[in-house]
Amino acid sequence: MRAVFDLAQPKTWLSLSLLLTGAGALLPEGFWLCLPAFALALAALRRPPAQAPRGLSWVALWAAALVLLTVFTVRVAVPNIVSAGNSANHGLAASTLRTLLWAEDQLVAKAGRVGTLGELAGRVPVAGAPPLEVPLLRAELAPLEAGVSVFSGYAYRIYVEGEGGEPATDGQGRPRAGARHFLAYAWPVLPGKSGLSLYCLNEHEDIFQAQVAARPEPYSGLQRQPAWNACLAPGAKLGDRPVEGVGADGARWTRWKGRPTRRAKQGEAPTSTP
Repeated sequence: MRAVFDLAQPKTWLSLSLLLTGAGALLPEGFWLCLPAFALALAALRRPPAQAPRGLSWVALWAAALVLLTVFTVRVAVPNIVSAGNSANHGLAASTLRTLLWAEDQLVAKAGRVGTLGELAGRVPVAGAPPLEVPLLRAELAPLEAGVSVFSGYAYRIYVEGEGGEPATDGQGRPRAGARHFLAYAWPVLPGKSGLSLYCLNEHEDIFQAQVAARPEPYSGLQRQPAWNACLAPGAKLGDRPVEGVGADGARWTRWKGRPTRRAKQGEAPTSTP
């Protein structure tokens, strides 16, 4: 028994190495135990074969290395890749909203009013205006499902002034002649996986964002979409400027990147609400 637990014996090192490796694989934060396990197995491997079995040494060495690699991949590498993907999607969502603003500007110049996603994409005729020669949106944004466009992990919808005074969108109401006010929204298709933030933009290029975690039921693809006034102060109407604070949807909205865009600076607007 004494020889079995003799710390001077390489076989004991291997036993401890395997024990630490097993504990490292099972305990929540025990993977750090694989570092001394790896060192013990490596030290045993460097001893003469008579003192440390080569086969068992390699088993202990590879077991500790495999656990370290697996834990590193699951806990460090994969989350960082997901985080990097979320960051890329966030930036692209804001950029896509600016693309929608450009398309709305072009439609105002051609038809005298803003339009829905279907009209900008050439999927719906623009009432009171000649047909568009080419769609104002790139092909990735043209496919619509239930009035929503999906692109790079985010869903998009536009609300414009309707004929009856109510906001109109694809499949709901009709834009009124001369309409100039709109709100465009971008929200993750898979909250927490394809994105962590939701965005809104208006004709003044005010870009506001909120965290999907700010709502008990985060917006998600076609299942849970923001209402037309989500980023506006409670009681506001379409055409009012968004303000920093709690919106009509209960989430706290802030300016994207914490500052107004160049076009937004041209008009005066309140900056915060309680």
